[in-house]
Amino acid sequence: MDNMIRILAVIPYEELTPLLHEISSEYDDVYIEPVLKRSTIISMARPNELAKYNVIIKTADVDLPHTDTPVVEPEHTMMDLMATFNYAAANTSDISIIGTPGTQRVYRSLISMFPMDSSFYVTDKDNMDSIFRDIESRGNRIVVCDSSAYDLVKNSGLSAVRLFYNAESIRNVISKAVSIAKVSRDLKKENRIMQQIISRNPGSHAVIFSSDKKVLEDISFSDYSLLYPYLTEQIDSFTENDSIQLVHRQGGYSYHIQGNRLDTEDELYYAFFVTRSGAQVKERRGITYYSPAEIQEDLDTSVFGIAGVESYYTAEISQAASRKDSILISGEIGIGKDHMAKTIYMRSSFSRNPFVIINCAQLNERTWDYLLRKEYSPLYDTGNFIFVQNIDALTYDQNMQLISVIADSNAAYSNRIAFSCSEQRAMSPVKHQQMLKTINRLHCQVIFMKPLRGQDEVISNSVNFLLANLSKEYAFSPSGIHPQALNELIRFSWPQNFEQLKRVIEKLAVRAGTDRITMEHVTDTLRSEMNIAQGETGQTSNTIIDLTQSLDDINRDIVKIVLDQTDGNQTEAAARLGIGRSTLWRMMNPDKKKK
Repeated sequence: MDNMIRILAVIPYEELTPLLHEISSEYDDVYIEPVLKRSTIISMARPNELAKYNVIIKTADVDLPHTDTPVVEPEHTMMDLMATFNYAAANTSDISIIGTPGTQRVYRSLISMFPMDSSFYVTDKDNMDSIFRDIESRGNRIVVCDSSAYDLVKNSGLSAVRLFYNAESIRNVISKAVSIAKVSRDLKKENRIMQQIISRNPGSHAVIFSSDKKVLEDISFSDYSLLYPYLTEQIDSFTENDSIQLVHRQGGYSYHIQGNRLDTEDELYYAFFVTRSGAQVKERRGITYYSPAEIQEDLDTSVFGIAGVESYYTAEISQAASRKDSILISGEIGIGKDHMAKTIYMRSSFSRNPFVIINCAQLNERTWDYLLRKEYSPLYDTGNFIFVQNIDALTYDQNMQLISVIADSNAAYSNRIAFSCSEQRAMSPVKHQQMLKTINRLHCQVIFMKPLRGQDEVISNSVNFLLANLSKEYAFSPSGIHPQALNELIRFSWPQNFEQLKRVIEKLAVRAGTDRITMEHVTDTLRSEMNIAQGETGQTSNTIIDLTQSLDDINRDIVKIVLDQTDGNQTEAAARLGIGRSTLWRMMNPDKKKK
């Protein structure tokens, strides 16, 4: 009976009970409980006892305690008056009628069609004696009255005849009661939803969907209808008792969206609380928001996903995904640090929340100031997975500033934070100290990703994965790779790791076409890779310069390459670079001052 409409019918006489049950049986969702007006259920009723009913039907003479339950009164029809007059078996000139204004309107309609020499008095409890004297003076023997006056007339000594309720009157009042009950129930349901909305996100703009994905309400000061298709798609992302956080970019705006599943007594709703950036703005340099769907797509299509990089770090990923500590992912360029962070994110409890990338190598002065001091900075937000890329690109002072803000604002507790650093840059003593301070201050779990070189099985498996993927993407692919050619790939140093391996495999596929990859194909391709880092002297280095780092660090890496080529001879290296020895020394030792 949870979905039934419960009606309490307070009736003036017992004979109405069968008719009420008969009419209510025409509804599948209506339960009616007839009670005589003199019943102790009514005389002793308390508001909370009446609250269990969806609506109350009562006549005008019934007084109820205060209740929030809707009340509806039956109205007489012309058929009721005609049937009552016929029952009274009297001349119309002998009849007076007393009733409510509603009954008077029906009486006037009746006498407009069937003229009668009779009198109608509106019930006035403070003036009933005057009404009775007037009726007696007219010589009327019978008084027809509705429930508002029946007891008063009967007690006066006049002959009282109660107005009948026929099937039409009862059907009308039950139909009205059902309509009112449904409206009242819907309003209560909406109130419950609104209470949940207000309690969860006071002051937010909200768009509410029903379980069949129809928009029920748009409680906002802006037109968010353009978001409806996107929000509708997100409903499938909910699970029982769940909430989700989203970042969506559309029409030049960035929308932060929190979705909640609202479960009322008998219906399920989905509410999305939307906050839009105040103006159309470009994404801040070095700070980018991604949705879970975008991250998953990237994982599925990246070289690291194709090569199955995460399979080599199963334990580390599982531990990092289940813990709340910050994470530091270290490794060489191209080893898959970004892929590792995204994999941890998708397997963590934050996987339905935004994934925010802060690329330290791309931050300019304005963005740096925004990141540390503005209230809308991701560091002052909650519930995000924040990936701080290339933290080693920061200066020592910047690094200390950043970890102080993260620690002081509790950003690492309000969000999940992961850092990445390049092993090439982190080798200097200052950078090494910088990373140690980050690890210790924020209690980071450290994940070191091994370089590709020297991992024969990983290289062999990755080559096979990448070749198999080429056959899916292109109309042609090599028929295989010669064992000697594969061994040559395994022996290569791979300074750019997986990113370079993918590039080499694609070049080999173009060279071989549908034929087998040979030793000659591999030798020529690797030679061209080596030439990328070849200097003016004609000597070759396997060190690839990371152009995302600062200009000082790029210059320092160039100096290191030339020093390697001159076997550490600083005079020769300075001559090749066209600088003095003192300038070369300062470039290699930026943190030391000459005395």
